[in-house]
Amino acid sequence: MQTKFILLLSFMSISFISAQNISYNGIIVEINKEKSTEFTISLINTKNSAVKFSEVALNNSFHFTNIPIGKYYRCLSYENINQCDSIYLTENIFNDTIKILKDEKLAEVVVTSKKKLIENKQGILTINVQNSPVMSSGNAFEMLAKLPGISFNMSSDTFRLKGKSGVQIQIDDNTLYLTESELIQYLKTISAQDVSLLEINSLPSSKYDASGHGGIVNIKTKKNKREGFFVGATMTSTQGQYYKQEQNIKFQFNTKKNKYFVQYSKNNITDFEKADTKRLFASNETRQYTFAKIISKTNAINSQFEHQFKKSNLLLNSTFSFYDENIIQNTHLDFYSRNSYIDSTLISKQISHNKLKDYSIGVNYTLNYDKSTFIIKSNYSSYKIRNISDLSSYSLPSNFNHGNLLNKSPNNINFIVNQLDYEHKIDSNSVIQSGAKAIFQNIDNENLFFDIKDTIEKEQLNKEKSNDYRYKEWILGGYAQYKKTIKKIDFILGSRVESNFSEGINSKNSYTLSHNKTNFFPFFSISYNHSQTNNFNVSYSKRITRPTFNNLMPFNYYVDPNTILVGNPNLKPSISHQFELQYILKQNYVFAIDYSINKNEIFQTPLQNNEILSTILTPLNIKNGNSLSFSNNSTFDLFKWWNLNFNIVMFYDTIKSSDDFLSINSYNWSNQFTTTNLFTFPNNFNLEIVNEYISPFIQGPYKTNYLFSLNSSISKTFLSKRLKASITANDILGTYKLKSTSIILDQYSFIFQKFDTKWIRFSITYKLTKGIKKQIIEADSINEEIKSRTK
Repeated sequence: MQTKFILLLSFMSISFISAQNISYNGIIVEINKEKSTEFTISLINTKNSAVKFSEVALNNSFHFTNIPIGKYYRCLSYENINQCDSIYLTENIFNDTIKILKDEKLAEVVVTSKKKLIENKQGILTINVQNSPVMSSGNAFEMLAKLPGISFNMSSDTFRLKGKSGVQIQIDDNTLYLTESELIQYLKTISAQDVSLLEINSLPSSKYDASGHGGIVNIKTKKNKREGFFVGATMTSTQGQYYKQEQNIKFQFNTKKNKYFVQYSKNNITDFEKADTKRLFASNETRQYTFAKIISKTNAINSQFEHQFKKSNLLLNSTFSFYDENIIQNTHLDFYSRNSYIDSTLISKQISHNKLKDYSIGVNYTLNYDKSTFIIKSNYSSYKIRNISDLSSYSLPSNFNHGNLLNKSPNNINFIVNQLDYEHKIDSNSVIQSGAKAIFQNIDNENLFFDIKDTIEKEQLNKEKSNDYRYKEWILGGYAQYKKTIKKIDFILGSRVESNFSEGINSKNSYTLSHNKTNFFPFFSISYNHSQTNNFNVSYSKRITRPTFNNLMPFNYYVDPNTILVGNPNLKPSISHQFELQYILKQNYVFAIDYSINKNEIFQTPLQNNEILSTILTPLNIKNGNSLSFSNNSTFDLFKWWNLNFNIVMFYDTIKSSDDFLSINSYNWSNQFTTTNLFTFPNNFNLEIVNEYISPFIQGPYKTNYLFSLNSSISKTFLSKRLKASITANDILGTYKLKSTSIILDQYSFIFQKFDTKWIRFSITYKLTKGIKKQIIEADSINEEIKSRTK
């Protein structure tokens, strides 16, 4: 095994002889010009769109160095106009002249080059979703869970990136401020067919919110720029243990300056969760069997209006979403004495009906000057949540009747985000960025419990268990950062400051929760571009994870009579110091070493009561934790028809905490290994095979056994690629099962969980487009310079 592992690492480390590099310099001449224009010139390799170069032509002059020999698309961008041609660069060119007829109306030109499934853009992994039949079927939640280097913990509803939790999810550069469960439900309303690409940024700069230890995953949706109209429809049918169906239809109409967009999606999903939990107490033990069936329906409407002014752009968007969920959960809890005989059995049933209605409206205004850009964003969201649960239970033998408990939990949330970003290009090598952001949320929550006795049909309010909470939170932030290029060295130096003010009031107990804290978050990144095929980068970032409202408020929720969820008002924010060293070879092979020092990480933790044989699940701070990871992402074109992506992460975690509530001292080596094989056959056939393996790992108070899944998909396009059909099989071998063990000292619990992960899906998408064919560079827009790794 060790020999195979060494051979595997050797295979990953193979380097290829780099091609000869040349220089390309020249000037841009404007004919019939009325005023001077700022041009951006870009070179995009026709065989590999990841090999590209871009710069602003100061005084209409451009200077490219270290360009690999080959054929390139040469594109000029100015005044919202793109003009492209192709050029062979086989030797040094120092006095090229490009003539522009300013009075002529220039059409935009298509640059069509084959995109790889996974590309690297200055350290940010970009996944072209539509090249993956597996990821482009289903919804955005399933798509994220299949990303290389990312795993999803189904027991805690959290994403992990390179072994680190606290991943920030964005859609089109806008952060989603939702709880874990709300985020999952929202992502399930987004069709994967509407996603163009995904960006994975493991160490974001000061420009981004400091929240989250794991980095940022940015979901980029498709943008159709063709003048005329576009109609698209998608339907997926999935059969696992239960049947699921998702439908999506969208309409878009574009004029030269306006875009009108409306989309409607509908999902009907039935899932299950199965858990087998064994807990050892001082003189007894329990064995709990739980099966939950979840039936959910979602209806969502999204609309957008966009207008292009001469030097600015206005985008208005709104979203309505209606989510309805019914959960039937049956629990069988056996109590054993140490002689292994069942003393008694508690049988409970919980029937829940949950509703979520949310509405959001946003404004995004971008103003472009010759060397400066202003972006103003404002968004308002309103959530109305209505949860009703009926918990009934009885004991065998019938020595105690627990009766019925009814829970009603109305929850109203209002969320406002205002943001201003400014960027100024001092010259072609220097950029200053600054901005400010204000976030406000207001939560009005009631948690009412009613006793229902067999002899009394009327609900009786249980004042002892009931609570109500009012919670307000402000996060005010600002940042500034400076980017500079000096020959082969790029550096970014920045800092962010965030002030957090929160207040929660419980009127029942006259209890007030108040926090007032200001934190500074420095950031730096230094890159050395030895050549176009060899790049080195070292970065540092400070991050924070703040406890949510549900974490903080002493809120009781009864899963069954012996299992209670409770909030913790004494939680502290978690601070993480993160370092990364990265090497990029030929933009196809990324090697990285990450090290993070974590203080007060927040994890849901089980606390066992030996007196009454009950378990309280509450969030607690784990005082100290360190994480070291080695990662590699490599892409190989083995043949013209076979692309292989290889992603491996090896991480070493240590956590240590000791207080009156828990004592943990644990460490563990883990690795995550993902291979994606994409085969392109004649007649528009594509086959994809993905397998993922995660060795045993620790997260908070649990150590989870290994996970393995094998997924495959085949797709074909018809009718000049207007119709696409695919068949996807998930967890083909049925091996995705969670087995977790508590690592809290003197506490013994073992949990086995299974979900509806083994399924087969049929998906069909039809697109109808009619109008003026604008020749658009479909790949990466040439209107902007190549991203730095932290933009």
